[in-house]
Amino acid sequence: MVLDPLRSHYLLAYAVFGIVQPYAPLLLKDAGLTQNEIGWVIALFGVSVFITPPLLSALADLHLQPRRLIAGIFLVMSFGLALFAQAEGLVFAAVGYALVALCITPTFPVSDALHFRVEAERPADVPETPFHRIRVYGAYGFILPAVPLAIFLPDGGLGSRLAMVFGIVVCLLTILNTRRLPTVRHEVATGSLAAFPTWTAARRLLRPDARWFCLAVLLFSCSLSAYYGFYPLHLRELGVGDRYIALIVALGVIAEVFCTLTFGWLRSRIGLRGVVILGAGALCVRLLLLYAVPTAAAAIVSQLFHGPAMLLLVIAVPVFLNQLAGRTDRTSIQGVFAFMVFGLGRTLGPIVPGFVPDNNLSTVFAMGMTLSGIATLILVLGFREPSDRTGPVESAMPAPSPRP
Repeated sequence: MVLDPLRSHYLLAYAVFGIVQPYAPLLLKDAGLTQNEIGWVIALFGVSVFITPPLLSALADLHLQPRRLIAGIFLVMSFGLALFAQAEGLVFAAVGYALVALCITPTFPVSDALHFRVEAERPADVPETPFHRIRVYGAYGFILPAVPLAIFLPDGGLGSRLAMVFGIVVCLLTILNTRRLPTVRHEVATGSLAAFPTWTAARRLLRPDARWFCLAVLLFSCSLSAYYGFYPLHLRELGVGDRYIALIVALGVIAEVFCTLTFGWLRSRIGLRGVVILGAGALCVRLLLLYAVPTAAAAIVSQLFHGPAMLLLVIAVPVFLNQLAGRTDRTSIQGVFAFMVFGLGRTLGPIVPGFVPDNNLSTVFAMGMTLSGIATLILVLGFREPSDRTGPVESAMPAPSPRP
């Protein structure tokens, strides 16, 4: 069976992320960094969200075809992985990781918005393809590297470096697939700064029906950044071999696949708000389990809560943002949200745990659990789906002019 281009893209792009996420912290440790230094380096992932997602999202809305942007992103990422794979010491490791992060962070908003733009432009006689039916291939892709890495990677420093080499190969396959991705029309609103897509997207996110959601996801992002940065080290300290870490992480993504495929059914019964609250509760329970039961078995069981948690962060978030978006800022609203919310969360999240004494990761998980609990309370009390999809921002904008 030959997958359509967008499904193939999600499969390959998330396979790269499925390599970098579990093995980057191990490579940093093997490169000689302390826990404090690892926290600072991983925080560069958050810093990168302030730079490339809003910039490249605006370019995708205004001028460039998303498929060309994606090809450039993965070309630069392959160079970043090559540099990172050879890292020794703080500076070399930080430069390599930063280059990889600058490329990974815009991939998600540009890819998600490409689907929404294709759907917005589809002919009336073409059936709709729900976002979760496309996005589930990202979960498949994240799982994809786990088995070969578990079989072929040696434990120790060499294994984490070989994982990055495997990531380079997948980057090159992703670049080849971009030639098959669809093209989209550009609709540019004429006028002052108020018509610029980055500006209009920011105004939408500060609307009353969006601001509490943004604050809650910011807190979740802080807690999850600590989790993603230190969970692989937690497994290693509990005696799990490096070669099995990607496989354990993939177990959580299997739960994500099941939950993603049921998103449409769940939403029809409990609404988007219900899905959001369910995901928030799962985030709290996972961190509570890691804090309260510091064993390898508990760490593995905690992955079962990954599925509903990701319903919130990778399905409900883009769907909600697309409800807020207008015709001319459909990509920018994904990128600006990444800038305003994920950027700050992914920057602050790993830094604070870095000051926790080494070998005391339970405190890291306790901090994350506290932030997640506060965020859940905010969602329960303040989150509602937008009643007006476009609102005053759209009505105040000049009519867009189409561009080929």
